[in-house]
Amino acid sequence: MAGLGSLVACAASRVPANAPSPTNAGDRDASTGAAGLADNAVHGDATDAGPGTLDVAESAVASGVRDASVAEDDSDATAKLVFDLTAARSGESKVAVLVNVEAFRASTAGRQLAPVVAAITQKEDFAHIDDLGVAWLLFTGPSMLNSAHGTLLVYCAASDAKIDKWLDSRRSDPHSAPVDAGPGVHAVVGRADRAVRIFMRPQSHLLAMVPPELSTEAATVLRTARIPAHADPGEAFRFRAKDPHRVMSELPGSVTEVRFWIAPRKDQGADFFFESDTTGAAIVAQQLHDFLDREVDVSTRNLTLGVFDHPDITANGDVAQVHIRATEAQLAAILQVILADFRP
Repeated sequence: MAGLGSLVACAASRVPANAPSPTNAGDRDASTGAAGLADNAVHGDATDAGPGTLDVAESAVASGVRDASVAEDDSDATAKLVFDLTAARSGESKVAVLVNVEAFRASTAGRQLAPVVAAITQKEDFAHIDDLGVAWLLFTGPSMLNSAHGTLLVYCAASDAKIDKWLDSRRSDPHSAPVDAGPGVHAVVGRADRAVRIFMRPQSHLLAMVPPELSTEAATVLRTARIPAHADPGEAFRFRAKDPHRVMSELPGSVTEVRFWIAPRKDQGADFFFESDTTGAAIVAQQLHDFLDREVDVSTRNLTLGVFDHPDITANGDVAQVHIRATEAQLAAILQVILADFRP
């Protein structure tokens, strides 16, 4: 999911230290940001789209819908449109990630975590997305290792004209016309994470990135869907994955689903929560406790000001739970430890 990570990094990494609390995203134009939509993100005037339009399916085929360099990690991976923000809590999709960028901006805890996101990701696929005033983004997909069949929704504060200009910068062929996705839907064929995608604005302030096979459904459904301008202000980040053992080898095969989320607190600290659905939850809870004891050495404990010293690890029915409470100082210490790994 490198492409997703790129977007998260761009959306969260340039939050000013004195960022104000979020306002109504639909009522303001996000004209601030680093250097606007210049550089290599936009080539020429987006209003000159070229002659005519192409059908979505024709454009996708012409650009090469299937990319042999993208290996499937799930034989049953099938694209499915998901636009309900609750997908990050429960649902049929194998993986779901919700990033509440407004929550990152609104608290010291979120602003401290933003550079970590930027450090562990690459931005090439989504250059200058931060200029669009992202409020939240939701990624869902049928695979944890291959995002080619996943869908991405982004709610932006920027004007529709500015979003459309950014979309035009994503075209695989800068001289190609937008694709015909129906009345009022601006759409182009582009690439992200080594796969062909349809980038579109199906309604005001909403940006969507979908696999070509979902383009018609996405344009039809999202054009009239009720999409919230804001995510839950009490959570900055939430991740859910089914059958995670293949990617997270530390987890036993009995774990059927994991959930992780970050909740900034009013005291400028943050709560980190991790849950796993599994048979024998008490045993898994003990394994998680042993894992932290084994992997977090004395030096790391000292550098992070003891944030891992007293994790609350419990078993509740078939759910193993971990809760780590971090103060503002501990968050700053965690930040320094993580960023140190990425310095040259």
